[in-house]
Amino acid sequence: MKIRGMAIDDYLAKVKQFHGHLAPGMVCGGFMVELAYRNLPEEGFYDVIAETRACLPDAIQILTPCTIGNGWLQIIDTGRFALMFYDKYTGQGVRVAMDPSRLKNWPEAHTWAMKLKPKKEQDKKRLFEEIIEAGPKLYKVERIQVDRDKFPKKGKIFICDSCRESYRGSEAGRCEACQGKVPFSQARENSSGLTPISVDNASGKTALHDMTRIQACVSKGPALNKGDTIKPGDINLLKSMGKEHIYVEGDGPSDKTHIHENDAALAFAKAMKGDGISFDPSPHEGKIDFTADRDGVLCIDTQRLIRFNRHQGVMCATKHSFIPVTKKMTVAGTRAIPLYLPKTLFESAMKVLEDGPLLWVEPYRLKHMGILVTGTEVAQGLVQDGFTPILDNCARHFKLQVVDRVIVPDDRNKIACAAQDLITRGAEVLVVTGGLSVDPDDVTRAALLDAGMVNEIYGSPVLPGAMTLIGQIGTCRVIGVPAGALYFNRTAFDLIFPRLLADMPLTQADVALLAEGGFLDSQRREKLP
Repeated sequence: MKIRGMAIDDYLAKVKQFHGHLAPGMVCGGFMVELAYRNLPEEGFYDVIAETRACLPDAIQILTPCTIGNGWLQIIDTGRFALMFYDKYTGQGVRVAMDPSRLKNWPEAHTWAMKLKPKKEQDKKRLFEEIIEAGPKLYKVERIQVDRDKFPKKGKIFICDSCRESYRGSEAGRCEACQGKVPFSQARENSSGLTPISVDNASGKTALHDMTRIQACVSKGPALNKGDTIKPGDINLLKSMGKEHIYVEGDGPSDKTHIHENDAALAFAKAMKGDGISFDPSPHEGKIDFTADRDGVLCIDTQRLIRFNRHQGVMCATKHSFIPVTKKMTVAGTRAIPLYLPKTLFESAMKVLEDGPLLWVEPYRLKHMGILVTGTEVAQGLVQDGFTPILDNCARHFKLQVVDRVIVPDDRNKIACAAQDLITRGAEVLVVTGGLSVDPDDVTRAALLDAGMVNEIYGSPVLPGAMTLIGQIGTCRVIGVPAGALYFNRTAFDLIFPRLLADMPLTQADVALLAEGGFLDSQRREKLP
């Protein structure tokens, strides 16, 4: 059997020249390429996929015009010794693969293919004889249809925030090399420029940074602050903190190449801060904390926060996005990691912050709440109304004025009319309870649609609270609360309601994001408020 018109010996010579040595996988690859061509129309234009990085790609590049460089050969490493030829326009083609069931008559080939012995123990002469003698008998051929739409897209060209080189990817930020996804890193020398001195020689010197003292389970704070003059009495204190050498002013690197941790933290804070956020411009222990300036919903640009934290030598930690916060609550903190940050790293991190703030607080804009309790058993007095005390307590917490509290039976028309009446009387957010499950008497959802509700989202990936309902009637925001909130102290309502009070848009995609962290650590209510 010839391989693409070449005698076996001629092909083996090409293998040695291209591959560097005669490899069994290359010999197998020659027969596999030949088999593929024999099972394809001659007039086609074919691309190739190799399912292994070992040997087969080189055999394909020797025998076909398809190479990795021109993009006609792709490697999708499934770990199988197989290749696929397919028509680049129709996707129709063949797959040729080594078939373990066919190896039993070729013991040395079987040992090699299944890695039953180390290479040095294999009989190479016999191995090549068996592969050549077997020819196409070791492989199976099957028809395939390739879906080119499933191939990874090439992506756009971006400039890496760290190395400033161009790279192809799906989003801006750092290239894979700078994210540590390659087995090398740039060789770096210790270029901090810092020279420590012995604590014994520190008296009269000026501290270069805050020096933290930690007493287990008691306190943590600076024993000395940046700029403090070190007194003789401080020497023993520093030694008790485990410090034999320290940095003092005059020993730092040039401000042309590095930036002090305090200056870096202040620059980060100024760029990160948005509306409703404030910070103390005097860093403590190299760190700046952010506090809420008002009650509302904390919002984080999470994608850019991640991009920032991917940079070497910097960090920012926040509370979860979209949680309710109160005025003066600490919500985030940022700092540089080293005492002196190289300016190249500082400028790269600052580049991420050019597009606007990372965190802000959306204020509560809706002040008037309507409470609509549904349930025939409640309306008839058969069951105590448990929802109104819970929602009254919620109104007090968020400083809301309750327009009215209305109880109606499970009657579609009465629920719709009550909802419209509460909105007409000034309700900006309408909380409707009960009647949201799959029971035949549960008509709350249909009644709200009758009342004109639009932008309906029914169901949330939160437990408890999977049957929560969100919508809008006119400008009034609507939330339907399942009966489970009578039993559990935290439900989907607690995650969603603050965002409605801030009059923030909520889409199906936004609700889907609640799934992570949506399995709530809810407890049974001890008693009603």
